[in-house]
Amino acid sequence: MEGSAQVSRSKTSQALLNSGSVAGTNSTTTSHLGQLSSSWEIDVWGKLRSNKRSVLASFLKTEAATRAVQTQLISDIAVAYYNLLALDAQLEITKNTLQNRIGDQETMKLLKESAIVDGAAVV
Repeated sequence: MEGSAQVSRSKTSQALLNSGSVAGTNSTTTSHLGQLSSSWEIDVWGKLRSNKRSVLASFLKTEAATRAVQTQLISDIAVAYYNLLALDAQLEITKNTLQNRIGDQETMKLLKESAIVDGAAVV
């Protein structure tokens, strides 16, 4: 729907009116103009229904994108969790290996003191 309004005012010169100074002659003119228009469209070819479908498809696409991001985030968290479990297991193995090496060194020191091995074995 559209609308517009216009007011114009004009004054005609006394020389053009050729009336001299006759009393009662109005040389000023005011014009008023108003317009209002409206239009509508008949959905013969299904354009409006197609637009509704398009909007719905955009919404579903957005919802699908949200689900995809959520799924990827859950996947990333799961991978990071299992990596953390693997690193924890590696740390535990490293600690056990260190304890075994310390025990081996203590054994070698005792064997050296017993003169079974030389100093190179302890090193």
